[in-house]
Amino acid sequence: MKFRIGIAAFLAAQSILMAAEPQTLDILASKEKSKSERFETSLLMQSRLTYDKTEGEPSQTDVGIRRIELGLTANVNEWISGNFLYIFEDIGKEGEINLLEEAYIRIGNSEETPLYFQIGKMLLPFGKFDYFTAREPYTIDFAETIKNAVLIGYDQNGVNLNAYVFMDENDQGKDEPDYFGASLAYERSLREVALSAQLSYMSDITKAGGFGDALSGVEDPVDKTAAYGIALTAEAGQLGLITEYIAATDEILGVNTQAAILNLEAAYTFPFATAALSYIKTREAEFAALREMRDVSHSQKRSSNIRHLRLSMRLLKGMTGWNRTLSYCR
Repeated sequence: MKFRIGIAAFLAAQSILMAAEPQTLDILASKEKSKSERFETSLLMQSRLTYDKTEGEPSQTDVGIRRIELGLTANVNEWISGNFLYIFEDIGKEGEINLLEEAYIRIGNSEETPLYFQIGKMLLPFGKFDYFTAREPYTIDFAETIKNAVLIGYDQNGVNLNAYVFMDENDQGKDEPDYFGASLAYERSLREVALSAQLSYMSDITKAGGFGDALSGVEDPVDKTAAYGIALTAEAGQLGLITEYIAATDEILGVNTQAAILNLEAAYTFPFATAALSYIKTREAEFAALREMRDVSHSQKRSSNIRHLRLSMRLLKGMTGWNRTLSYCR
């Protein structure tokens, strides 16, 4: 469920309106409204009631609050804004996440120029991560990247092009802006079909997703390994299709470790819920510390190539859902 809350000095405005002359009222009320427009807040809450069955494993039922997001945008003027996003997330057996996920300043005015500039801690545009299922796709674990960065972008007529430099620990053990990336996204509606696509690139995939934890004990990992992502989402009426592929361009830890992940989804939306079928295929998944490595049986965990076929039902306006997953390896 999403709620947007406007901040307004209602009581103060009400007392002014009662004491002033009719002509003065409109001016004062207009000033109060102008002040309230400087702040925008957003609240996202996702509840979870899931039944999850993986082939060869006992079924699991889970109930609770899955995620809470609280966002604030402070508009200093028409060109400058501060953006903040705090999240709470229940990640199951691994515990909970409480953090300030984003805190950055944005400079730009879409009515004057398509160019914009961002600096601070932000979710970098590497990977698209669209999904219809009741569970987030493993592409998020694989490639989601939140870093302190500087980003410059261009957004006009459905085209969003950006490039960025971000901070992370380099080979000398110091946090330096030694890493970079770029993405090109495009959105368009053709009659009743909505299309969106993205191409993205990052200079070092080991700084994304779960790679950091997986490589923390490695003394001499291979130097920077670039990666790219291709994503396409199409929606026509009640039907939806998602294709996303993210892959490293070279080896990460030696021979046969060129990690990659593919997510395919098809969905149909009913008035009360969305039914989705997803197919996930990974290559060398253990190096990304993906959740799927915990979803398959112990006898399979040493396999590098894992496939999931998942049928999911998600109620609208929430994350309540049912999953049936078949996992197999080779």
